[in-house]
Amino acid sequence: MTAEAVPARSGDTKDRILDSAEKLFADAGFDGTSLRAITSHAGANLAAVHYHFGSKEALLQAVLARRLAPINRRRIELLDRLEQDAGPGAPSMTQVIGAFLEPPLSEIRRLGPSGEQFVRLAGRAHSEPNPQVRAVFLPLFQDVVTRFVAAFRRARPEMGDGELHWKFHFLVGAMSHLLSWGGHQECAVMLNSDAPAVADPDEMLRAMVAFCTAGMSAPTPEGGRAGR
Repeated sequence: MTAEAVPARSGDTKDRILDSAEKLFADAGFDGTSLRAITSHAGANLAAVHYHFGSKEALLQAVLARRLAPINRRRIELLDRLEQDAGPGAPSMTQVIGAFLEPPLSEIRRLGPSGEQFVRLAGRAHSEPNPQVRAVFLPLFQDVVTRFVAAFRRARPEMGDGELHWKFHFLVGAMSHLLSWGGHQECAVMLNSDAPAVADPDEMLRAMVAFCTAGMSAPTPEGGRAGR
């Protein structure tokens, strides 16, 4: 089949390819998943992949953007509203962190099993050292990072560049760990905890916001003023 001969219901084919790629990338990683495995799983062919996406990297970008775009759009909407309500002032650290953390938790809960699958894929994208994956993954967050780093700086203007850099990394790392491990009973067993396997999402969000606010607001340790 040539690219021009893609079936009339090409939207269904495109969605099947995206769904299959998300599952297989999550299961085996980018390097461990071939385009032939994806097309076999999707009941499609390589011509359809090239027609809709062009390359394996572009397919990964489409898989990630499909889930991340609504999350990041919601983050910006919440931050816009907070800044509008604050007028000449600035939203508090707690408000800004809430606007950053709430959208991914809500979207993943809304997606159900697909959300859990995407969390596994995002975890791989965070941790895999593959430069191709990082080149696709990181630009999807650029606008969000720029807006939120500026908001964190306004919420705590005395924080230097170096301190803000590392604390933002810690915030993202804590969020990623929560999304990947927060619902796993194995983690509770490791911690010798009686916590339920599935925590109340609203309670989990409140706890996470409080924890991250304390970290982002903590004074710089003695001798840790690099980048100021």
